[in-house]
Amino acid sequence: MGRTKATPSRNIAASAVESTSKSAQRGRPKGISKRNETIQEIKPLTSSPAHALKYTNEECLKTYTDLKSFEQFDEAFPGNLKEKLIRGALKANGGSLPCFLCQKFLNTSLGLALHIRKCRGLPVLNQVNQDKPRPSPKKQPQPLNVEISSLEQLKEEPSLWLQLDDTLKLGLLKRFFPNESRIECFAIPKEGRKCPIITKYSAAFDHLNACIQPMYITYIRKASEFRKLDKKLKVRYIREAMNTLLELPCLECGRMYGHQYGLLYHVERCNVPEEEMPWKCYRCSYQATRADSYEHLRHCFPDEQPSKDDAAHVIGVLGDVNLRSGKSVQKEGASELMTINGETKPLSEFSAREALEAMVGPEKAILTTKKRRSKYGSKASISAGVIPSGTNRISITGDGKMRFRFRKAGVKDCAAGISEYPRYLDAVHKAHDQWQEETTALPLCSRLREIEQSVWKRASTSAHLPFISKVSVGFRIRENEDKGTHQDVPHSCQRLSALCSIELKREIQDYVTVAYCGGPICAIGVAPNAMQNDEEVVAVVTYPCETTLVGKDMKTSPGLIQFWLHGSENKRSKLRPWFILKSNFGLVLDAHWLDRPRSSETETLIGFLAVATAQGALLIYRVDTTSVSSTSSDAKTLPVVEPEPDLILYQPRPWLNGDKSTETAAPPLTSVAWCTKDEAQYVVAVNAAGGAVIWDMQRSLDTPYVLLDSSWSSPATCASFIGGFEVALSFRERLIRVYDVRTYQCTLEENTVRTAGSRAIGQPRLFSGFFTLQSEYYPTGSESEIPRNGVSFVCAETKSEGFFVVPLANRHEFMTWDVCASPVNAVVASCGCDGKLLLSTNGRLVTSSHIMDYGFSLMKSALTLIRKRISTPEEESMQELFAKMEASQGAASAPNSSEDEKRPAAPSYSTYEESLRSLWLDIHLNPDSKDLRSQQQFSSLDLRIESLNRVATNYSSRPFVFTGGQAGLMFVRPCVIASESPQLSELFLVPQELEEKPLAKIKRKS
Repeated sequence: MGRTKATPSRNIAASAVESTSKSAQRGRPKGISKRNETIQEIKPLTSSPAHALKYTNEECLKTYTDLKSFEQFDEAFPGNLKEKLIRGALKANGGSLPCFLCQKFLNTSLGLALHIRKCRGLPVLNQVNQDKPRPSPKKQPQPLNVEISSLEQLKEEPSLWLQLDDTLKLGLLKRFFPNESRIECFAIPKEGRKCPIITKYSAAFDHLNACIQPMYITYIRKASEFRKLDKKLKVRYIREAMNTLLELPCLECGRMYGHQYGLLYHVERCNVPEEEMPWKCYRCSYQATRADSYEHLRHCFPDEQPSKDDAAHVIGVLGDVNLRSGKSVQKEGASELMTINGETKPLSEFSAREALEAMVGPEKAILTTKKRRSKYGSKASISAGVIPSGTNRISITGDGKMRFRFRKAGVKDCAAGISEYPRYLDAVHKAHDQWQEETTALPLCSRLREIEQSVWKRASTSAHLPFISKVSVGFRIRENEDKGTHQDVPHSCQRLSALCSIELKREIQDYVTVAYCGGPICAIGVAPNAMQNDEEVVAVVTYPCETTLVGKDMKTSPGLIQFWLHGSENKRSKLRPWFILKSNFGLVLDAHWLDRPRSSETETLIGFLAVATAQGALLIYRVDTTSVSSTSSDAKTLPVVEPEPDLILYQPRPWLNGDKSTETAAPPLTSVAWCTKDEAQYVVAVNAAGGAVIWDMQRSLDTPYVLLDSSWSSPATCASFIGGFEVALSFRERLIRVYDVRTYQCTLEENTVRTAGSRAIGQPRLFSGFFTLQSEYYPTGSESEIPRNGVSFVCAETKSEGFFVVPLANRHEFMTWDVCASPVNAVVASCGCDGKLLLSTNGRLVTSSHIMDYGFSLMKSALTLIRKRISTPEEESMQELFAKMEASQGAASAPNSSEDEKRPAAPSYSTYEESLRSLWLDIHLNPDSKDLRSQQQFSSLDLRIESLNRVATNYSSRPFVFTGGQAGLMFVRPCVIASESPQLSELFLVPQELEEKPLAKIKRKS
């Protein structure tokens, strides 16, 4: 049986059924398999079996209200159809539904169905249409003990009327108003309303019952007056109102509460300045405000201790003290008489409290002194850098440092978490502005200053690119999950030609921009500076092959980098290609912008781009707004430029020291990190052999330092600067080490299961730490559940020798591929193999401007890609079903027969051509789509076109997130959390009436 609770009755009579705007989509109840789900139908009460139809939620509610008996309900809806009908009616009625026999409210379909089977009570019709909620049996009003002596007493507290029975009420009316023709209402008047004079006792009786409200309700919009009341009076007002209404709103913000203590605690602190909030001394339980707390603590715990001579006799006589019992324990050998305050009495007549008051004085605290707390308390604080001692959340690492790990991040979609988010954002903006001021004042190293801006000549057009003739897989935007089967790719799917983009829209004002880049996306990077028209520059690197990624020979293939221009208007954005950069150093495996803003607005610098190539060379280009002067609106006539790199950084040859090295060519570079501090002279690249190559451009380019230790158990895979001169190196066997690029010494090591991953990514603009991903899987509740791994944040800024580990709410199925934090609002974006783009924010990700930690963790799904495939024709499915049934019958009749004939496996679509014919993507933008999954049956060998491999964020005041993956499609979404909240809508000022006009020309494959 499901639990039931007292719920306000709802007006759902058959004559007046109020339908809601719930969706007509019905979920699959437990116990019904997917195979039988499509043939389950609900039949109307009066129709024949031939006229079967499916009910919407509103029709389910109307049908349910027409039921009068259990026999009618049982005969009309056999089997599991009862639960389906109740589930639809529950959705349409707001989540609760009364039994049509006894009018008892229940909140679950299964609980209501089980209740109806056992319920044989008659329906209480007078309880169905009540305006006031039905009180719980546990919350019946207590009889009034206060004697009402005058009318003035009722006028001061009219709610006393609600606690009287009808006989006493009528007696009071006759006593206080002997003249029946003139009866005045003594309820507290509402604003703009005046009650009339009543001329009959019966009319006055009904009027007062309807007009008088609990005293707590009369203080709505008067929270300051309510806080001034005595605490016992406030508790009584809330308790009396809670017994009547079950749920009460906050007097300040209107948030509903169902428990009196939680409501009282919230009302005393809602929208109250911090210095005026109530405070209770943790030593003596003295109650005051926070502004008076410091002065009280000075007297409550004085620095000057009492003299030993004054208390020597008392301490010598008294032993253990028990303040609760008020008794003292006499030590052995002590005198039977003791003098306190000049009075000598037997020891048995003194209590411990009297002895302590004589020792420390009656005005001082007489409780046992506690350990003095630190300035920030005993809790862990990242902003203060405090790791508490004596907690089980601390472990010691191999290098002797303390590691404090917070518990798992709990996602709270509540008002308390969102209310703290705007204050958190203010500190983030302050830290970002401070970083920009400090970084802009820093000079560049001499080698970067010597690079002058240049204009790149057009070498060819994009019509000669190897991927220009490609088209994308089909995709379409969906509001609900498509559970149907398709034998061909649906006609509603759209396809894009290479280097083309399109904007898609949901039914509401929600948009996503999609661009096809011609191949699986390898890297996405947004330049730190924009064009003169505020368009941002996005560099995109793709793989040439969908199956093997790098193709046949990656060292001889041309390296191509696409440059796109991104513009935004409110929540809408547009993408258009700018030009293609071509290099002759093999495939490009990574591209990284130097995160340096312009020193002045008149400069044309967009940024310095470091390019990692398959031949092992690191190329550095300077990109300006004037580098490519001309562009084209046609994707096949875009300019392709082949400029010489401004700087070429080579690895040492042989790059491994020693006589055993036989390498003639440097290994490919797979990851690049560039330090923004000092003069930006440090560049770190990780090669395919697992070493980290460190260049100091201020000294020499020919003698880089190769960081490769024989004690490493696995090769390095990724490098990322985390602030200052420290770089985080991640290793394949889920290990992260932090090195100082100036001394090459390891300063931190993280190798804990489920937090240390094989990738580390930093955000030096805001945080002095790094994000770890691709760690061990989190434990699942059952074997059928798909394993997930998450993201953690490691912060090493502590006052003690240790670091913090903060688990984040981002979790992906199978694998998390990439993470990026927005420098504008500190939103953490992650993408994974499951095709989901998750956005989260955590109050413990503090910057240098934060003075406290915030206790919130928010997350939403900004994008979900569901891979779909064509299904087997119905004739083949039926033949397969019959063959399976015959095989099972034959096995039952002849258990010793030979093995069944092997049936051919379902086809797998693992190439680009097969995916075009048989696969497509469903795009979901609603936040509730985070629980959707791709088709699991026969999907392990298909090309995972839904996988999102890379994610990046921009630097403008309107934050956007860019993501792309295996399908070659790049998606652009707003990078905000709960933007529909009025406190957070300032990031995107969207007008109420938005003109529907396209931002970019739509180009499709005909």
